[in-house]
Formats: sequence, structure tokens, C-alpha cells
Amino acid sequence: MIQNLLNLPHDVLAHIFQCISVPGLCALCCTCRGMRDLISEFGWSDYLRDHPQDTFSLAKSRKTWDAPTTVRYDYLTDRAWDAGQFVARPLTAQWRTKLQPVLAINGSRLLVAAANSIHAYGFGSSSPRIYHEASWALSERFSSVTDITSLACTPDPDTYIVGMWDGSIKRIEIRDEQDEGTPSSRQRQPSLRSTTVYQSPNNDIVESLSCEDDLLLSLSATGRATLRSLHDPNDSGSSLDLDARSWTSYLCTTASSPFAAFGTASKAPLVLHRLRQDGSFSEESPLSGPTPSPDSTLDPPPTTPTLDPTRAITLSQHIHSTPDVPSSSACYAIARAPPAAPWGASPELLVAGWYDGRVRMYDLRVASRYHYRGADDSAPFLRPMLAMSDPWLYEPIYSVACGGGAGAHIAAGSARHGVVCLWDMRYAHRRHEEDAIVGAAVPPTARGMSVHAPGNDPSPVFQLALESSRLYGVTDRRAFVLDWGPNATEDTYPPIPARNQGLKRKKGHRGPGFYVTKYVHDRHGSSG
Repeated sequence: MIQNLLNLPHDVLAHIFQCISVPGLCALCCTCRGMRDLISEFGWSDYLRDHPQDTFSLAKSRKTWDAPTTVRYDYLTDRAWDAGQFVARPLTAQWRTKLQPVLAINGSRLLVAAANSIHAYGFGSSSPRIYHEASWALSERFSSVTDITSLACTPDPDTYIVGMWDGSIKRIEIRDEQDEGTPSSRQRQPSLRSTTVYQSPNNDIVESLSCEDDLLLSLSATGRATLRSLHDPNDSGSSLDLDARSWTSYLCTTASSPFAAFGTASKAPLVLHRLRQDGSFSEESPLSGPTPSPDSTLDPPPTTPTLDPTRAITLSQHIHSTPDVPSSSACYAIARAPPAAPWGASPELLVAGWYDGRVRMYDLRVASRYHYRGADDSAPFLRPMLAMSDPWLYEPIYSVACGGGAGAHIAAGSARHGVVCLWDMRYAHRRHEEDAIVGAAVPPTARGMSVHAPGNDPSPVFQLALESSRLYGVTDRRAFVLDWGPNATEDTYPPIPARNQGLKRKKGHRGPGFYVTKYVHDRHGSSG
């Protein structure tokens, strides 16, 4: 049988390998040397191409691994996600007082900002290790006015944008420095250089920052949104007033019609504005549908895009129809949908966390989910296509992130108890009790579980970052990581003091992780 397979053309064998699971490929490798060589040449590389992983902290390690090692890591990670098995561990010691930290991650490092300090964590190259790189204070004054309120990564892996409580926006550069006359492996602590690129005239709190390509979108707490070029600090940018208490922003330039989305506390909590390319606000007719033709939406791109106040879409929290007099609510978090969601990896799929404790997914491409009030087509409402919630939790959702195992998970941080909710989009299903009432109009929900952050802090989870095998988050007491990757040890993570941290280990447990409470969303109880 094996000899018959080996006689097939290599391109046919490559297609066959794509249909075989990882255990099946491993079994074939054990049959003969010829089959092992073919799988080494085609099977593993094709598997990695068909199952891309979105990961920052493993990028350096994956460059040093061969294809079988990388496939093994990814396969065991996905199995751990399916089994709900992970290592839960703080990244930092408890802060002295309750703070409202933020984080940002790219291929160079993880940044955690708490009060006016920035803590940098680097990633190992030979193994998937996380280590404390350095810490800096951006100000010698210790008061709420100097607190960091938002962070964003730029296309330069060593340059970041920082938003402050006093309304200033700073550009920081973190560079590695090597001692002269010493081996390249010995480096001094990285240096940080900070410059103020913008100061709000009203000292409005910079609530949110979002970067994509060479554009920076900033949002103040009072609802002032500004789009600027990263390459021109003197650019006054394009501004828009949302006239509401604002919480979060999201910038997307890769969609067919680039847009910016904003989360506020108002009667229209989640609003999307299209971007234009002509350097001024548009006077054309407003958006009248979900997928306008490119010719009517985008002009030739001579200058930096601007926010267009006449092209607004309100993303509704109502599944079936939008009431004529909507009630006030709030949207606190926005993210792009998981790359391996069943509906595709389109940038026009959005995920949002709401005050009512639900996470909703929206598809900007689906015309049937748009709703218009009477003859007014200037501000359409878009109904969600997916709604998720923890049946045991009734708190607002403060943060969302997407990725995880197989690139198909959504993570949401709650406003209390340090709870992180996780849903797998591959198992979306309709709720049978509602199907009998409203039929196919009900959007599906997804299989989920929830986990308390290490230390069980009675705190919001202010921000999350999710990649293939790791989830990073921050509470008011510490930063933490949940790690689904295999072979984690104490050396994988930064050392932390063992005492007086509110941390517990399971009786008889040996390993780097700490005990956390977790439970599935089917009302059948919890487990540790």
C-alpha cells in the first residue's frame, strides 16, 4: 500500500497530505523513510501554510524552529484550547495601590503601563520565554494627571504612541543598547526616549489610541476624535465631535471602504464613520447601504484620509429590529473578528463589548441586517449577527480580543471579579428555546467558558491581548498571562514574589501555574 502511494506524483501526494490530520501524518512518517522524507518536504510546510498562527511573543522562537517542531507546538496548543487546559500566572507583582493599567503588544515586546510607569517584557528567541526587559517612569511627578491612559503600537516595532491623562500624546522609542567591547549577547538595559507630539488645548483625557499603517486615531473622553499622520507631527489632522462620553476607538484601513469605529455611552453607543481620501469633509450624499461601490465612497488618495461625519452607521445591540426611540447604553471595547471565524477573515467583521454584558459580532457586508427608520437612509442601523454572554455573569464587558486556538476564539474581560470569558467560534449554534419563538432570525451563540484572573482580584479586566497560545490581560492589581502552550516551566515567565500576592497553588500541583476558578457556560458548575 505504501509503495503504491509512493508511486503517485508528488503534487498528488501533497494534496493528500493536506487532508490528513497531524497524528495521521506522524503515523505515515513511521512507515518508511521515503514517506517520512515526502512529509518532511511537503506535509509539515503545507500544514503550517494552511493553519497560520497570529502570534507576537512566539515570532522569534518560530524563526528558529524547524517545521515539525512548529507543527507539534501548534497542534498541542490547539488540543489544550479544546481541553480548557492552560497555565495561569501573574507577570508582575501586585501594585501598591489600585490602578487602571493598559497594555500593547507587537513582535518586539509586551508593554504594560500602570500609573506613569511603563514595564517592558521581551520575548526569547530559542524558547517561548517572557522576561522583564526594563521599566521607566515617564514623569517625576506621581499624580493622576501624569497617568498613562492608552497605548498603541506603530509599524516601527520599537516605536509606540502613549496617551496621557493630561491630554498629551507622546511618542516613545525603545532601543537596545550594546556595551562597546563586549560580546553581542551582553546588552545593557534598553533606553527609552519620549517626545510630546500633541497636546490637547482642553487637556481632555486621551481615552483611546488606534494605529494602522501610518495613521493615528485618538479619542478623548469627551468624544473628540482626531485622525493624524504618524509621519507629520505638525499635521492638525481631521477631527470629529461625537458629543458623548467616549470609551474606545478602532481604525481599519484594509477594508474595501476604510472606517473608524467608536464606542460611547449614548443612545447610539457604537458608531462607524467611513474615511475619505480628499483631505476635507465630504459634502456628498450619505451612505445608503452596507456595501457602496468604491467609486462613490473613495476618491483618489492624494492626502491623508479624514473622518467623514456624513457617512455614519450605528451598530445596534438589538438582534431583530431597532426601536424607534433607542435607549441609552454603552460600548466599551471594539476589535476585529477572529481570523478563522466561520464567516471569513474579512476586516469588515467587528466584535464589540457592551454594558449589558454581551459581546456582539457585526458583519458590515450583509445588507439584510441593515435597518432604516422610515424614509431616513442617512444613518442606517446594523443588527448583530452573533451575540455571546456568560449566563452566570451580569457585568459589563470592558475589553475584547480575538485570536487564540486555531485563530477562532473571542476573549472578553468583565467589569468585576477579574473574569475573562472565552468563546470558540467554530462551535456557534442557535439557542433552541428561542428558535421555537422567532425561528431563524436569532443569531447564533458560541460555546464558551470563563476563568478568573490569577489572584482572583475583585477588579475589572481593563485590557486584553490574545494570540495563538497566550492571553495577556491587566487588572487593577497586576498583569497576567494565560498560556495554552506546551512544556511551560518556571523559567518561561518572569519571577514573582510568592508571598502576600493572593496566589494559591492546587494541592499537590507542581508547575508554573497558579489555581484559578474556571467554569463552562452550560450552568453545570465550575472547576479549578
